[in-house]
Amino acid sequence: MKKQIEKFYELTGYRLIIKDGKPYYGGGLYLQDTGITSLPDNLTVGGWLDLQGTGITSLPDNLTVGGGLYLQGTGITSLPDNLTVGGGLYLQGTGITSLPDNLTVGGGLYLQGTGITSLPDNLTVGGGLYLQGTGITSLPDNLTVGGGSPARHRYHIAARQPHRRRWLDLQGTGITSLPDNLTVGGGLYLQGTGITSLPDNLTVGGGLYLQDTGITSLPDNLTVGGGLYLQGTGITSLPDNLTVGGGLDLQGTGIRDISKVGTKLTSDALERIDKKRNQILKWEWNDKTYIKADGIFSLVVSQHGKVYRIQQIGKEKTSYLVTDGENRWSHGETIEEARQDLIYKISSRDTSRYNDMTLDSELTFEECIACYRIITGACAAGTRDYIENRLPKPRKEKYTIREMINLTKNEYKGKTFEEFFKNKN
Repeated sequence: MKKQIEKFYELTGYRLIIKDGKPYYGGGLYLQDTGITSLPDNLTVGGWLDLQGTGITSLPDNLTVGGGLYLQGTGITSLPDNLTVGGGLYLQGTGITSLPDNLTVGGGLYLQGTGITSLPDNLTVGGGLYLQGTGITSLPDNLTVGGGSPARHRYHIAARQPHRRRWLDLQGTGITSLPDNLTVGGGLYLQGTGITSLPDNLTVGGGLYLQDTGITSLPDNLTVGGGLYLQGTGITSLPDNLTVGGGLDLQGTGIRDISKVGTKLTSDALERIDKKRNQILKWEWNDKTYIKADGIFSLVVSQHGKVYRIQQIGKEKTSYLVTDGENRWSHGETIEEARQDLIYKISSRDTSRYNDMTLDSELTFEECIACYRIITGACAAGTRDYIENRLPKPRKEKYTIREMINLTKNEYKGKTFEEFFKNKN
């Protein structure tokens, strides 16, 4: 193994270490334009792994990637069964024609332009699912799309991918129907598809885009957290119990009466959307259990009831994760810190002090942290991780609410924060 590591360093300039008898790199590996043609078995990469433009034609067994895995433009034609990806999986333009069963991807799954014609059962995708230009004609039962937060290393992704997250985009596919009881944490894009009806009890956390479809009616009890876009459809009336949290675009429909449309999401709808946006991803490979909670991807070292001892991918130290069993989770460096933080999340937090603020109101750096946590319930560990690893430097002494919204747009609970200040000038 030492020879492999030395050869890897000579070709790439990245120094791997041996951890638990396996090669390990704590940060991101950008291997484009290096002479690398293979990766060592059992490799763990704490951050992203970018193989674009390399001569690598296959992935090693037991590969674990904490961030995004970028395979565009490679000669890779298949994925190993025991692949673990905590961030996004980018397969555009590859020769990959199938996905392994029980695949779990912590971020988005990008399949545009591949020869993949079907999705495996029990597929779990924490971010967006992008199927444009594929031969996929149906969605599997038990499909989960839109939980979790974006992949951690946003500065790397930003240069390569649009800033869209947790979307289900079916444009340009042959899909003609949606499964019952579908819940999408973000937007649902159906423009130009052959879909002619929507399932009952559909919940969409973001926008619902139906332009130029053959859909002629909307189901009862439809809940849309964002905007509803009906241009170019044959829809002539709106159903009872329709709730739309964002804009309502009715151009060309002839619909005039919107008096019965609810504009405030019910607590039940908010709970369903929040659970989908922030769902916990948990999967097992090679006798190891991984979990992604509050956007933090970790290896489970041990578990006792509702208490997990974890090691965040890319970090040396272990920490703790606790839950109340009701989809509320908190991290902490100690069990006591994690438990106290969970109590803080569950407790009623007085947000009234921020009701009169506008988008131009300024807060000090410390006040910004308190404001974000009080409004969103974000845990201390996740907030600290953002400040240490993703908040642009140098830090400012003060930030406006508008700046805070832009900086946290793709972070855990960022949408909740934005919605609190919605319609405030």
